[in-house]
Amino acid sequence: MPLPAAHGLIGATVLSVIRKDLELRRDWPAILIGAAIGILPDLDLILVWGLGYPMKLHGSFTHSIVFAIAFGSALSLLLKESSIRGVLAYIGALLSHGLMDVATKKEFGGAQLLWPFTDQKYRMGLFSNYEFYPNPPTQSYIEILKQGFVLSLYEIAIFLPLLILILVLKTRPWKRRNAAAADEGLTNK
Repeated sequence: MPLPAAHGLIGATVLSVIRKDLELRRDWPAILIGAAIGILPDLDLILVWGLGYPMKLHGSFTHSIVFAIAFGSALSLLLKESSIRGVLAYIGALLSHGLMDVATKKEFGGAQLLWPFTDQKYRMGLFSNYEFYPNPPTQSYIEILKQGFVLSLYEIAIFLPLLILILVLKTRPWKRRNAAAADEGLTNK
């Protein structure tokens, strides 16, 4: 169960990969939206912590493929996204959240990817939450905050370079410099 730092950075990265004509100066709001919707499925925690629903609700409908398609499509309409790649980018950023949560093996980890067709939570068990993530029943609030902060720094150290690499590769600043140099060479002759 990754923390918001990883979900946000992966959401932004997925959006950046899928969008075809990405330009950082022009499209930074879309990249921020990708980060925000990468975190969005965890809003089900409001139901768990804020309204007292059982923890098993976490990772349910908001982490599903159906939710990603429905919410991503609705968001695309709201934002007047005209290209199919743009719609797929929003859906992909949302879907990345559930797929990342599937990699865990903690009892409340995993995600109901196939909701509403089944309530089964899928877990691949690639890593154990107990080794890395806070365990609220056994820790104080301060210990949870400290461990969450340290883990967030690790997630940023892992996933931010990936986002930066994708943005650099998508915007190809070296091609603009070469084109500008070629244009300057033509005008100096």
